[in-house]
Amino acid sequence: MTNPNGGYQPENGENSSQSYDSNQGQQYNPYSQQTGYQPQYNQGYSPQPNMGAYPVQQQYVAPGQQKSWIAALLLCFFLGSFGAHNFYTGRTSFGVAQLVLNILGWATFWFLLGFAFWAILGIWVFIEFIMIIAGAGDYDKDSRGVPLAK
Repeated sequence: MTNPNGGYQPENGENSSQSYDSNQGQQYNPYSQQTGYQPQYNQGYSPQPNMGAYPVQQQYVAPGQQKSWIAALLLCFFLGSFGAHNFYTGRTSFGVAQLVLNILGWATFWFLLGFAFWAILGIWVFIEFIMIIAGAGDYDKDSRGVPLAK
């Protein structure tokens, strides 16, 4: 059995006056008995030339058809306020947000609040249109990471 102080407590029939705890209540350190020993955790490891801050990950391309860059651009230009280009490229959360902004604009335009929703939506769609043209950010590929076909 083990003593709460870390030492060995003898069981029935053994001499209970003897304590086998050599540290006498101190915390046990497995390296204290060997002088000059330091644990070596990376034995047999040799760094590779491509090892940086982040490991290199292999690209996985999901099966499916490659989306067209021209189609995404035209959808953004003509149906951008409905988020059609985002639905086309698989960014459904952006598409839903743009669709909700458009619906809120139509629902509140009598109170002149709708024009604010439409202004926000218009600026957002214009920026995405420019980003699709330039291929900036993630707008040069779809949501799966597959590049848009030009």
